[in-house]
Amino acid sequence: MKLATSAIILSLSLSCGDDPGPLPVEKVAGEWRKALCEKIYACCTPAERMANPEVGADVQSCQTKLEAETTFFLGDLPTSVAAGRVAYHADKMATCLSDLKARSCDLVKMSPGERDVTMMCEGVFEPKVPVGGGCLEFWDCIGGWCANDFGDVTKDVCVAKSGVGADCDEGPECFSGICSDDRVCVARPRGSGNLCAIGDTDGEH
Repeated sequence: MKLATSAIILSLSLSCGDDPGPLPVEKVAGEWRKALCEKIYACCTPAERMANPEVGADVQSCQTKLEAETTFFLGDLPTSVAAGRVAYHADKMATCLSDLKARSCDLVKMSPGERDVTMMCEGVFEPKVPVGGGCLEFWDCIGGWCANDFGDVTKDVCVAKSGVGADCDEGPECFSGICSDDRVCVARPRGSGNLCAIGDTDGEH
């Protein structure tokens, strides 16, 4: 299973000390990857990093490796923001990034409720498309999933997410955010909130 990052994410203004102002939506994914990788290399032991090939050999290569997780990092989300299918709240992004930087290593390695650290920024991107409406990606949908995979807003449609035991193709289809290798929605396993396992193909998808 692959790390999901379905309900994620992102709203950052750089550091609290010299705030340059709201972060443009186009720069969010890159700044979030940077913040995550800096935290990984500050908090995860060499043994933990070696056990996860998705975090590279240093902060820079970590960012490159995680960039491949385009769904995870919402690489084309600005398109949805521009089209009005998603609202971007830059103020919440600033709070989220500051919170990530301030969190203790213990907390980012095992966040409350087993929630992945990448899910801490919910509310930064607000979906605007209700179930039954046209969409391009899961983040367009209010509490739902973008079904059909045509890549056409006139053909793809928001549908409700599925519970444990339902068939699935990807994590964002499931309320838990996890679709198993057997293509079934499963409950979030204990330990899945560990930052050191982010992007690990043995984690979620």
